[in-house]
Amino acid sequence: MIEAFVAAVLMTGTIEPPPGTFVALEQTPNYANASSADVAGTLGQQIAENIRFDGPTSIVAVEFWGAKLDTTLEDDFTIDFYTGAMPGGSPVPGARIRRESLGMLPSAPETQDVAGIQVFRYIAELSRPLDVDADTTFWMAIYNNSDGPLTGNPWGWVTSGDGDSNAAFRRGNAGGWGPTTGQDYSFRIYAVPAPAGVALGLGLILPLARRGHRVEQFAHKVCKR
Repeated sequence: MIEAFVAAVLMTGTIEPPPGTFVALEQTPNYANASSADVAGTLGQQIAENIRFDGPTSIVAVEFWGAKLDTTLEDDFTIDFYTGAMPGGSPVPGARIRRESLGMLPSAPETQDVAGIQVFRYIAELSRPLDVDADTTFWMAIYNNSDGPLTGNPWGWVTSGDGDSNAAFRRGNAGGWGPTTGQDYSFRIYAVPAPAGVALGLGLILPLARRGHRVEQFAHKVCKR
């Protein structure tokens, strides 16, 4: 189950992608929904989205969209990258290949919202490029640790109408990943030209199967146990 949150407005400055980059892949926000992606409190949850490039790619930055329950809380963002599903396994993240501990990020308010919930755009520059081979599937989990209350969900990742309708989620920081269907999430990946012969170096990465559990939609109220 994907938990719910309500939002307040946060006003920040404009944000720009790193110079010399290009958009390698994007799933634009549809502002239809958002899923909790905040490990704060007892209802903590992570969301992961699967990604695949047609050509070798050197990722340097990620832009994404989310909404925040309490703007007085301090953000502490993390992006984790994982290999794809293993042979015969469910379409969920495999081994983690990179963790980017980002803390506070530049953000800007969007003019559109999610059913009255204010949406913000964030951008994160990676500590070093992540080189990915062509035609391989990997996963990207974006989540906050906003030091929020023990109940409710302070921050959510905004959905997208693009993608393959497959994602994954897990509770907290250490639980197992579960597959979901019917949901995709918004992001924009910036890259620079990839070096020849790039590789993740962690063995075969397989295409995703089309199976899993449907992700429940956000209710527009705080969800408590």
